[in-house]
Amino acid sequence: MRFVPKLCMVLLNVVAILAITCNIPADARNSLATAQGVIQSAQSQHQAECSANPSLAVCTAINNLVKLQNVAIDGLETYCGWPARPTAAQLAAASQTPCTKNAPALTILTTALQNLNVAIADFKGSFPAPSTTGGAN
Repeated sequence: MRFVPKLCMVLLNVVAILAITCNIPADARNSLATAQGVIQSAQSQHQAECSANPSLAVCTAINNLVKLQNVAIDGLETYCGWPARPTAAQLAAASQTPCTKNAPALTILTTALQNLNVAIADFKGSFPAPSTTGGAN
């Protein structure tokens, strides 16, 4: 039974190291930026068909990605204690405000990011981007 306390101590040290090295706000911003790139690319690729028929599956999937991205942004704002849906003045002030890490909101943020990442993977699987390689066969 001496093994259990040693194992617990090792696990506590690993968790402490991960907590120190993880930069949740930066990771969240990176995920959100990646999502924005996917969303913008999809919107530009499908703009004509979605303008003509917004009820197409690809169009509703793009709209769902936008909604999930907004939820993740709200989660980051809540986690960091930044104003939700800020005005231009609040946004300028918040850009100079460090994240104050609201621990109870971490679950909301991580769940929102997981849902967004799953939806992006599903979107890419269901609606692959057209090939950019050209040339003759």
